[in-house]
Amino acid sequence: MRGDGSKRWTRRAWLGRPARLALTAAGLRLASSPALGQEAKPGEDEEAAVRDAAKAARLAGVAAARSEHFLAVGDAPAGYLRGALDRCEGLGKDFLAHFRARGFEVAYPPRRLTVVGLKDDASYGALLGEAPGKDVGGHFDLDTNRLVIFDFREGGGLEKADAETINLFALVHETSHQLCFNTGLLDRAHVPPLCVSEGLATYVELWRPGVRNAIGGVNKPRLKALGNARDWIDLADLISEDAAFEDDRQQLAYAEGWLLIHYLMRSPGRQARLRRYLASVRKEGAKTPAARLKLAEAALGSLSKLNREVKDEARNFFRR
Repeated sequence: MRGDGSKRWTRRAWLGRPARLALTAAGLRLASSPALGQEAKPGEDEEAAVRDAAKAARLAGVAAARSEHFLAVGDAPAGYLRGALDRCEGLGKDFLAHFRARGFEVAYPPRRLTVVGLKDDASYGALLGEAPGKDVGGHFDLDTNRLVIFDFREGGGLEKADAETINLFALVHETSHQLCFNTGLLDRAHVPPLCVSEGLATYVELWRPGVRNAIGGVNKPRLKALGNARDWIDLADLISEDAAFEDDRQQLAYAEGWLLIHYLMRSPGRQARLRRYLASVRKEGAKTPAARLKLAEAALGSLSKLNREVKDEARNFFRR
């Protein structure tokens, strides 16, 4: 994690580019987003809070839509907002079913989760107070607990199929973060190492509407990034520090994060270890590298042994 001490670096932004109809591996950027305002407190009007932020950014035509578990607010067309809600609900249903079937106690929070849907990258930049850059597709904001996405079909210079692919990928990856932090897997007060939070998001990110068992499948883009790498990051290093997600090892860090969670979720015994670990992180948290390692080893066992096992898992994939 990077920062200059004067900002809280919490904005999680998705980075990636389309390669025709397939996406390259996504990356992560951490930054602050003060323009989003503050999360509405219990009893306060979340829609009004988002509208106030949009008004301050001089966005016009802001509308809202609701589903059972989500609230969508933004200047995107009504069809885009409704489509986002439908996909969030579909993903949420499959997300809860998948993790419950594996012994994780997960449930929606009492209030709706917020999706800020914007019509294009210009609106996204106006709301955040900074240009998003050509590789940013949206983010989940830990401070406000809001998912912020925009429509790549408007003004992006992309073919329609590519733009729709990015729209779906960005929505699913970032909604995965929102679900993890709001259904009981993770806690925003005690954020885990990025290899865990991003590992969970990449474990879920290939979900598609109407596709059975998409969550937890083999993530071929991440596996390809792993195969293209010339090195391996020791899991102890990934768990103790997040630096690999911010330098030229970024794609490898994402790939190893996916493989770590995929491996732990493949057997009931390892699932139990992951449940213990996530429970410890939610309860205690760990801010220093030493504390992160101690907490991980207490729940997951020897990290050197786990590192060998996950590395062997990678070799097994490439032998198939």
